Amino acid sequence: MSDDIWFPINKMDAAQAQLDTAIFLLLTDGDLLSIHTLACAAYGILEDLNRHSKGEPMLKDCFGIMPEFAAKWRKWVSTPQNYLKHADKDPDVVLRFRPEITGIIVMETTHALIRTGGKQTPLIRAFNIWMTATTSDELYGGVYKIPDADIRIACLVRPLFGPADQAKFYQRLCKYNFDFEKAFQNV
Repeated sequence: MSDDIWFPINKMDAAQAQLDTAIFLLLTDGDLLSIHTLACAAYGILEDLNRHSKGEPMLKDCFGIMPEFAAKWRKWVSTPQNYLKHADKDPDVVLRFRPEITGIIVMETTHALIRTGGKQTPLIRAFNIWMTATTSDELYGGVYKIPDADIRIACLVRPLFGPADQAKFYQRLCKYNFDFEKAFQNV
């Protein structure tokens, strides 16, 4: 590779690229450990940027978690992230991975990105609509502010796809070139 080929990338752009790739893999039934690793890398960047700007509390800050459960929560969230990127202290340990943590990390990272000035890409919008359609209102809509237009689309999506049909959902969006309204109108 030539030494004169460089392109600038800032931390926000790096987090955006990692998160979009994680969401693409998630919506196309990609490898869960890769999704988790990419989402955690993006989360780590955003967590640091948020701390530097004195932003709102994030997932690992344990907001909304009762104090007596905070350490357990932090460990539950952090253990897979550390396991998937290091082997210096635990080369022989086998992780008991809980797949639901990946969705939680991606969910928090999408909203942290937007709160810290990142762009809502079509993939992020697709993920948010998917999560709004396939989780309870208390879990997703009650925690994060979802635009009314996306809630309306999620209501159209909900009866069409089950919780494990994210690849079919993504294929339909691709068919309509990510025109969310056209993809789910008259269904």
